[in-house]
Amino acid sequence: MSDIPAENLALVTCTPIAIYRHRLLMLEKALFEAPHPEEFDMSLVIHDCGTPGCAFGHYVYRTDLQDAFAPQQVRGFWFPVFKGTDRAAVYFEREVREHFGLSLDEQKGLFSSCGCAGAKTAVDAAAFVAQFVDCKYPQWLPRQQP
Repeated sequence: MSDIPAENLALVTCTPIAIYRHRLLMLEKALFEAPHPEEFDMSLVIHDCGTPGCAFGHYVYRTDLQDAFAPQQVRGFWFPVFKGTDRAAVYFEREVREHFGLSLDEQKGLFSSCGCAGAKTAVDAAAFVAQFVDCKYPQWLPRQQP
C-alpha cells in the first residue's frame, strides 16, 4: 500500500475488499498465534474435531482480532456463535462466507473438512491462508506478515 497517497488511504482501507482482506489476515494471525501452533487440534479452544474447518474456530476464539463471533459454552462444549446472540455460527453458513467475502468454493477451500489443503497444524493452515490472501488480492502485495 506504500504507493497509495496518504489522502486516499482512508478511502481504500474502508472498502469492502479491504475489510474482507483484513478479516482473512486476522484468520491467518489467529492460526499463526495459536497456543500450540504445531498441533492443529481444537480440543484446547472449542472442541476435539480436528478438521481444518477449525481454522474458523481459531478465528472465533480470538475476540481481540474480530468482533462478529464469540465462543460460547453449552453443556460442556464450546461452540462459535454470532456475538451478542445464542445463534450458532457454523463455518459453512452463508453469513460466515459473507463475513470473509468468499465464494462458496473459496469457503469450502478454507473451512471444509479438507480445507486449508488438508493442513495438519495451525502453522500449515496459516501458511495456506497467507497464500490464499496473496492470490485473492494480488494488488496489495507486498505485505507485512502478521
